[in-house]
Amino acid sequence: MSYIRKLFLSVLLTLATGVVSAQAETPPPLPPAMKHLANDATMKALWRHEATTVNTADMADAAMRILFALSYHVAGCHGPDAVVIPISITSTTTTKDGFGTIKSQETDTFEKVLKVRPEFAQLARKTVRYYSDNVNNRRFVAVRDLISQDRCDGPRLRHLEEGLAKAAGVSLPAAAAVDTTLGADWRGFVMDCMAATVPDVINNELNGARVCNAAEAALVELGNPDWYAAFRSQGLSAWSTLSEADQARYTTLFDSIFRNPEGPIHKRGEAFVAEAGLF
Repeated sequence: MSYIRKLFLSVLLTLATGVVSAQAETPPPLPPAMKHLANDATMKALWRHEATTVNTADMADAAMRILFALSYHVAGCHGPDAVVIPISITSTTTTKDGFGTIKSQETDTFEKVLKVRPEFAQLARKTVRYYSDNVNNRRFVAVRDLISQDRCDGPRLRHLEEGLAKAAGVSLPAAAAVDTTLGADWRGFVMDCMAATVPDVINNELNGARVCNAAEAALVELGNPDWYAAFRSQGLSAWSTLSEADQARYTTLFDSIFRNPEGPIHKRGEAFVAEAGLF
C-alpha cells in the first residue's frame, strides 16, 4: 500500500480509497452541483465550451434550462440590466366520460416572465418554446445548485455561461476582477478540489468537502501559491507532487486543522456543507 494511501486512511479514518496520478484537467471537471449530469452529453458540451451552435431540440432545451435557472434563482444572476422576455403558457384540461367521449374542455393561459442578460436575449427568444417551470428538472437543478454554492460571480457559473454564450454566438462582457489573494475564494477552492477528488480519492462528497476545506486552510497558511493552485485543480492527489519534507509539513498542519472540531475552519466547513446540502 502506498504511503499516500496509508496517510489518507489514517487521517481520514478510511474516507480515502486510493490515489490517482496528479493530472491537471482541461477543461475543468464538472463541479459537484453538476455531477449528476455526467452522462448528459449536451450539458457537458456546454460546460466544455465544445458547443458552437444551438441547432437541436436537446441543445435548445439545455439552453432554456440554464436561462430559467439564472432567472429563477433568488440571487438574480441575470444582472441589473436584464431583458424581460414575456412568456404565455396555454394549458388545456379535457374532461371525458367513461366511454372516452369529450364532455368539456377548459383552456387557461398563464403569463410568465424570463429575465436574461442582454447578451442572451436573442437566444432566449429563439428557445422560448422550450420554456418550462419544472423545478425538478435535472438540468435546472444542477444550475440552481451551482448558483447557490458559487453565487453569481463565481468562476464555475461564469465558465458555464461562457459555454452557453459560445453556443449562442455571442460574447459576454468582461468578468469583474477576481481577488487572487490566497484564501480569497476559498469556496471556489473547495468546489474545485471536491470535483477533482471525488470519487478518485474520496468517494463521498460530504467528506470531500470537509477534507478540501481543511486542505485549503492549511495551504493558505503555508503560503505557496503553486501548491494552492495544484490542490485546487488536481484535488488531494496533488499531495504526491510535493517533496517528502513538504508532504510532512503539509500533513502536520492539515491534521491539526482537520482534527479541531472547535476551530473556525471546521465551523466554516460545516456551514459550507449545510449550504450545499451535502448531508
